[in-house]
Amino acid sequence: MDISDWIAANKKMQPPQEGWILSEDPFPDFFSDFAGPFYTRPKGGPPGVGFYTQAHHGNYIGLVHGGALMTLIDILMWDICRRSASFDGLKVATVNLQTDFMAPCRVGSFIHGTGEVMKEGGKLMFARGVLKSNNTAVMSFSGIMKKVVA
Repeated sequence: MDISDWIAANKKMQPPQEGWILSEDPFPDFFSDFAGPFYTRPKGGPPGVGFYTQAHHGNYIGLVHGGALMTLIDILMWDICRRSASFDGLKVATVNLQTDFMAPCRVGSFIHGTGEVMKEGGKLMFARGVLKSNNTAVMSFSGIMKKVVA
């Protein structure tokens, strides 16, 4: 079974929450496809990425694994930066990520985040934000993304 077959067999698609749409993954067959599915805010809206946590996002005690939350943040930072730059084709790489865990999340919950660009320079974008589940802040973050020319 290759990764595409595993993804198709194991992803459980949930209907989006109000104000969210199922993301069209710009990088199918890569890690973000395996880690999702992800939901985003509609084009023209505020930045935001979320996902319904599933068994493969969890750890052995039924909580969402910290690595899954950091993956969500990494994708969220890209969304924050591309919306700030008003450029869907923006390519960036994470060069710094700082996180603070604030509350645990149970597998099965919808976790989403938003944030803002604090500063944009020639090659670097500085962003910060928060993840929430059931209106509870579960993780805060700040990071730096580097614009990549490909």
